[in-house]
Amino acid sequence: MDSHLASEAEELRKEMRRRLGVLETHVQRESEALAARFEAERTANAQALASVNRDARDTVVALEQRVTRLEEALARAQRELRQQILDQAKSFLDEARQTRDEMAAAMERELAALTEPNESADAADVSGARYIGSEARAQTSDH
Repeated sequence: MDSHLASEAEELRKEMRRRLGVLETHVQRESEALAARFEAERTANAQALASVNRDARDTVVALEQRVTRLEEALARAQRELRQQILDQAKSFLDEARQTRDEMAAAMERELAALTEPNESADAADVSGARYIGSEARAQTSDH
């Protein structure tokens, strides 16, 4: 019985070692599989992150280029607007000068037209006064 017990104990130990060996192998394989899966996921995540970084950089570059184009377009539009305002101001000043010159010429013509009849009337008044004065002298000498 002791030998039988010892023999069963020995078989149980062998069975335990075999099962423990199988279990260790299984755990080791699972650990390696998990490590490989985690490494693959880490690599995939690193690649995805690198891709996102590239996309973000490309987007920033594209936005910077767009902002630059918009700033250039804005500067060009402001330049054109300032030029239009300047051209309109010059045109307005030219029209104002022309209108002023035309009005000055019209006023001079009107003034000349007003003073010509007065000069004629003044001359007639002077002639009339001479005539009246000479008649008055003639009447006093008759008396």
